[in-house]
Amino acid sequence: MTDDPVFAALLFRNRLRGILAQEAERAWRDRQGGLALAGRPAELEPALLPEMEALPGGALFRSIPEGEGPQEWRLYGRARGADFAPFSLDGVLSADAAPEDLVTGGFRLILQREPDPGGFAFHLNGLRAGRPAANMMRGLLGSAEAAERGEQLLLVLAPVPPP
Repeated sequence: MTDDPVFAALLFRNRLRGILAQEAERAWRDRQGGLALAGRPAELEPALLPEMEALPGGALFRSIPEGEGPQEWRLYGRARGADFAPFSLDGVLSADAAPEDLVTGGFRLILQREPDPGGFAFHLNGLRAGRPAANMMRGLLGSAEAAERGEQLLLVLAPVPPP
């Protein structure tokens, strides 16, 4: 049966398809990797992330309190149901941004759209009233709209890496 040329051709085609799929995935990650700036991990293994907070819709939140200094929000994503796959970096937002920029950036980063006037005013008023930015980010991350993205999201508040 292994001497059958049709069977050999099918085996070859199957192996080639696997190799091409791996190369296509690697090329896609490389194109997306422009957001993985120096010092920021482009991928996170799920086993390396203890103390994550589960949010509605399957989203995860993690804060890494290391020292005093500037911090940033890092959004990672992976395909839904791929529980053992690493999270890939989708984007970064400075945690020290002005309240207006933080609200706009949160909407762009998590919901991938501009904020609507009502949502913008609600979150901006909350930040100005002293509510932590983490509450706003958790709200956006745990929203039904974020769950519709088709991927599991992980938001990490972490120190800005040194240059």
